[in-house]
Amino acid sequence: MSSLSTPSMGFPTHIDLRFWFPDGNIVLIAQDVEFRVYIGPLIRYSTVFRGRGVKPSPIAAQPRYSTEHSDFNTLSSIIRMGDKYQVDDVLTFAINYLKEHYPDNVDWIKHRLGAPCFSPLETVGVVNLARLTDTPSILPAAFLHCCAADPEALMRGFVRDGGVTERLSADDLARVLIARAELVKADAITCLYTLHTRAAQDCSDPGHCDAVVKGMLNELIDEDTTSRTFGADWRWSWEDCLRTIDAVLCAGCMEEIRERKDAQTKEMWRRLLKVLSI
Repeated sequence: MSSLSTPSMGFPTHIDLRFWFPDGNIVLIAQDVEFRVYIGPLIRYSTVFRGRGVKPSPIAAQPRYSTEHSDFNTLSSIIRMGDKYQVDDVLTFAINYLKEHYPDNVDWIKHRLGAPCFSPLETVGVVNLARLTDTPSILPAAFLHCCAADPEALMRGFVRDGGVTERLSADDLARVLIARAELVKADAITCLYTLHTRAAQDCSDPGHCDAVVKGMLNELIDEDTTSRTFGADWRWSWEDCLRTIDAVLCAGCMEEIRERKDAQTKEMWRRLLKVLSI
């Protein structure tokens, strides 16, 4: 939801309409965004407000958290407010949501995770939130998503609510551009290694499967027929290539190619962490 400009603090700020309650009794500012909320839960759950010696009302509401279908603007607002005012429960809950969708292990790649309601470019904001909250475990997966974005779009960033432009820092942009080059090489190696193979030992029809794998490889490297180019998007699926040429493999060959692809994915992840110095 769009924010509205307000001059109430003497410098440009914006109201976050998702957290602007007409009967709220305190206005908070995190960076350049204003929130009008209820002081009772803040006193109870924020170390900043507890440190002022104000006692919470006995009827102060328990906080209710829900990140279901949260877009980037909503989650970003929650994290910025929670971080500035040390509302630890809220901040932890929001950070855990990011950790769930940007985990720090290679297995998540098989599921191509990422926050379901975030646009691809909004992963730039995920990197910035990880930096803001000192949550480095989010960074590898977030950087990997950034590598799949268009470089020019990465440099421009995106505009979040309030007209604020989210961009990668110069250091993080350099990391992504260097990592992109490595991922392009890794993509080519992965494709060729995965498909440069003969039929599996337990193949039920070696002649057929050899021909199918050769057809898949030709689809990838023949400039006259190829439907893709090697790039930094790790989400290449050899199953998609199989469907492109409208062919099938036996179960044994399917499993062997799957294992080879998984091994190359793990190697790509290792190289990525090295390049990113994480």
